[in-house]
Amino acid sequence: MNSFNFDNIGNTAIAVRFQCDECETTIESDEIRIPSPDFSAETTSDSQTENYGEAVCPNPKCGKEFTIDIFSTFSGGSGCINELPDDKSVEIIETPDPDYETEYDAIFSNTDFFLTFQTEINNLDELNKITLPNPLVEMVLKRQIFVGVITAMEAYLSAAFIHTTLNKDEYTEKFVATFKAFKDRKITLSEVFKVHKTIKDFCKKEMLDIVYHRLSVVKNMYKDTLNVDIGDIAEVAKAVNIRHDLVHRSGATKEGKGVSIDKAAVDKLIATVVQFIEAIELQIVLFE
Repeated sequence: MNSFNFDNIGNTAIAVRFQCDECETTIESDEIRIPSPDFSAETTSDSQTENYGEAVCPNPKCGKEFTIDIFSTFSGGSGCINELPDDKSVEIIETPDPDYETEYDAIFSNTDFFLTFQTEINNLDELNKITLPNPLVEMVLKRQIFVGVITAMEAYLSAAFIHTTLNKDEYTEKFVATFKAFKDRKITLSEVFKVHKTIKDFCKKEMLDIVYHRLSVVKNMYKDTLNVDIGDIAEVAKAVNIRHDLVHRSGATKEGKGVSIDKAAVDKLIATVVQFIEAIELQIVLFE
């Protein structure tokens, strides 16, 4: 196990870069959001919060997977890569805190999040009709369209949840009552009024930090907060896993087998995602 430290104050996320211990290929993880420590805790150990991420060796002949755990306390941030020997050097790439208000305003001001989704899907559908003379280039295009469809789905799930939840106090209260980051947080009686004044800011940050393609988490959130059943996620979750292979393994599975994406595969994905989102939108419209 390889351990490292980072600055958890002033940064919103980190990524790690290191060499695979099996094939020496350079690996860089996705960004991992840094959770805020529990500021109501009385000791450093009690203030610890945690998050995790993954990294995959891009070498198709290797494909080793690594789990990255990070911890945030009063005294700073630390982490470990479970599958990496401690003699390997790890570079920490820190992402400074963004302007959450700007990011939130961009999402919250988009009240036509379903129309935005439809427009993006229609554009991707038009791109999918293009046939290129070079089969290899066309294959790359189809992969990018496939990834784009998943991104459009994530954008809708994010905007719809954030806008609907923060638009009504009753949904905000349900989110605070049921979301794990809040359920595990303790406050003293003297902090009640201070926390009450800033609770929506906490909600904004937590909602923006959620990875919306983790559909099992999103499914519970929608149900607990909005009483919206997003339905069977199995088919869409398979597509998310394929997107993972396309983005992180250059179009290969962890066994090194190439992932074939053609026009028919994209057509099927678009139909599946549109049906999935339309069923959610139908329930959300009933709130208005």
